[in-house]
Amino acid sequence: MSESESGSESEYYAIEEEADREFYTTNLYGIMSNVKYSDVILSVSGTNVEFKSHRNILGYHSRIFENSSEIPVRIVIDQFKVETVIAVLEFLYGKCRAIKGKFKDVLQFAKNYEIQELKGVSYEVILRKYIDGIIRPRSAVEFWKKERFEGVKMGPVDLYRAERREWPTVPDKIVIKWEEKAEAEMIRFEEQVKLYLEKNNF
Repeated sequence: MSESESGSESEYYAIEEEADREFYTTNLYGIMSNVKYSDVILSVSGTNVEFKSHRNILGYHSRIFENSSEIPVRIVIDQFKVETVIAVLEFLYGKCRAIKGKFKDVLQFAKNYEIQELKGVSYEVILRKYIDGIIRPRSAVEFWKKERFEGVKMGPVDLYRAERREWPTVPDKIVIKWEEKAEAEMIRFEEQVKLYLEKNNF
């Protein structure tokens, strides 16, 4: 296969994967946005506004929402505007663009409720829009992938497939090593970002 054909195939698979993600995300959002089977009620403090949600979605993203014997679970959200809560819920249900323009409030929400994925996305926005010279922290998978595939000649699609195939089989003791390194990276990163935000009155 020529280099141009290989590139075309890579582009084709990338487009197909993006289309699949969009299809399933849209359908999941539609299913999970149906409040008929909701088992969590989020009450925004200081207002009469309540949102019905699902513990399996919230608990997946944060242990704070995970444990409760109540059905439905009732959680009071303090210190945040209704618009922020809406943006966070829509993000957790698959609408990544819902937090656009609200990243500072969303970042604080992510910190308060220990939503790591949302925190990471908020930091990414800060990095892209405001901060130069601070290196984004890598995840455990990224550390492993760099060591595992360094020097290996492989196209992006094949690399993606190999990563998806091999990472679940990595022994726990190896995973723990990379998780500890990723955690140290995140601590370093958060300290740098905090100093930047304080210095620039965010």
